[in-house]
Formats: sequence, C-alpha cells, structure tokens
Amino acid sequence: MVKIFVGNLPGSCPAADLRVLFEAYGLVNECDVLGGYAFVHMEKEAEAKRAILELRGRPVRGSPLTVELATARLRNATKLYVGNVAEAASTRELQALFERHGRVVECDIVKNYAFVHMEKERQALDAIRALSGTELAGQRIYVQQLQTGNGRLEPWKFDFSSQTHLLAPSLGAGAHLSD
Repeated sequence: MVKIFVGNLPGSCPAADLRVLFEAYGLVNECDVLGGYAFVHMEKEAEAKRAILELRGRPVRGSPLTVELATARLRNATKLYVGNVAEAASTRELQALFERHGRVVECDIVKNYAFVHMEKERQALDAIRALSGTELAGQRIYVQQLQTGNGRLEPWKFDFSSQTHLLAPSLGAGAHLSD
C-alpha cells in the first residue's frame, strides 16, 4: 500500500470527491481529509505514482493540488497499534481520543485497526494505559505499542479481561483464538 500526501485542499473538499479523483488511477483503500490536506492510500505503487504525476498541480475548486508520496516525519515517534476499531469510527475521533494524552504526529485507520504515532514514548504509554479497553464508536478498542523486527510487522498479543486477542498479519485484526 502506498500513502500519498495531498495538500492545498480547499476547505470545502469532501473525502468522497477526493477519493473519486484518485480512483480514476486505481484502487483507493482509504482517503482521509484533515482540513487543508489529506492522505490517500492506494493499493499499487505504479497506480499511485501515476496519480501523483497526473494530479500534481491540478486545480480542485480553484486550488492547485500538492500531491506527493507521504514522507515519514516519524523518526522519533512511538507507533501504537489500535485493534478492534469500529467501521463507524473516524480518523478525527481516534486522533482526538489520543491527543488527550499527548501530541499525535500521525493517525491512520486501516479497515478495523489503526496506527497512531505519538510524539513521545511517555505520552504513548499513558495513552495505552488509559485507552486500552475503552469504547470508540460502540466498540472496545485495544492499544499496544507496535513491535517490529527487521522492518516487518510481527504479531501482537493482547490480554484484556480474561480474553486473549491475537493479531497477526495472516489472521486479521480482532481475530480470536480459543485455548
């Protein structure tokens, strides 16, 4: 999946309109408008690169778009995994929930899980303690610091309320295994 930054959006540009614009170039997995900018996640790299080349500078409601690959400004941020995210939950709601505990550098919902990047590890740990097991959009979310190895995602294990939740890339978010 390729993450694209879209800047210089007019304030009245809804995510649905932006999604349609990018879908002309390929499959769009997610499109989040955050004020004057947005992040669009496209499935294939070649399609994303073509969209970037062809949409850069294109006027939308009078504003020429800034379109480029999203760059990681997250070198020192602490990355959290949020499991069991309701389909009705929005990126804005999730970000606001975590911002009660510190500065959120980036926040992305991907299907029924999300990644939240917090500026400081201490703030991230506070958010884990405070938010894991709380409700968001009618579903109980689970939060844990993301563990990585060799640049690849590894399984996360959760132990909340006598239930063990296991997420592995092959199982999908929120998968439950019984003893």
